Amino acid sequence: MSSSADESFARGLSALQAGHVEDAERSFKKALRLQPRHVPALNVYSILLTQVRRYEEAEQYIERAIQENATSDASFYNYGVILNALKRPGEAIEQFNRALAINGSVPETLNARGESHLELKHLDAAIADFDSALAKNPKLTDALVNKARALAELEKFDIGLSVIDQALALGPSNELAWLARGRVLNGLKRYEEALDAFARALAIQPDLAEAWLGRGSSFALPSLFSFERSA
Repeated sequence: MSSSADESFARGLSALQAGHVEDAERSFKKALRLQPRHVPALNVYSILLTQVRRYEEAEQYIERAIQENATSDASFYNYGVILNALKRPGEAIEQFNRALAINGSVPETLNARGESHLELKHLDAAIADFDSALAKNPKLTDALVNKARALAELEKFDIGLSVIDQALALGPSNELAWLARGRVLNGLKRYEEALDAFARALAIQPDLAEAWLGRGSSFALPSLFSFERSA
């Protein structure tokens, strides 16, 4: 492996960690010009492309990384994340299974596979994955948020509220946790509290479309139930 490619990769990694995405991309591209089979550069560049939502490009690079080295659970995990972003959850599950066959102790991989099951409405399988992830890391906020989402799908709103409050105790600035709390509270018909939860999500991420939709539901649902009772 070319030392110059290694140096370019190291510069790219430092730039990415510092949030300098354009500088990181230039360095990774240079590393790959010098050494097209540089697996770390292929892998981390796919992560960068995922972060900037260039998912189709990310898929190309992670496939190249796996062609060069099919023994890294991280590569299969990254591929699964990309496929989830591309709305291909069935294929994502296959990649997470490959990652877990190599290393079954990574809670993030179990949580990500659960997200794929949740997308497919395999709710029992999703909750099983989230529980497995939490057994390995009880403070994995993403798994708590996702479990609450799955419980809401099953209309187990009381349990979902307890789970999402655990997530918020760990990460009170997590907009997805506040979003999930709003959905659960809508399910419990606690609309004023739901509005507050959606407002907190939007204060953190003002362009979170799901929170705006949730707020609309909080306003609309009381009127709908009132109309049904009067009818």
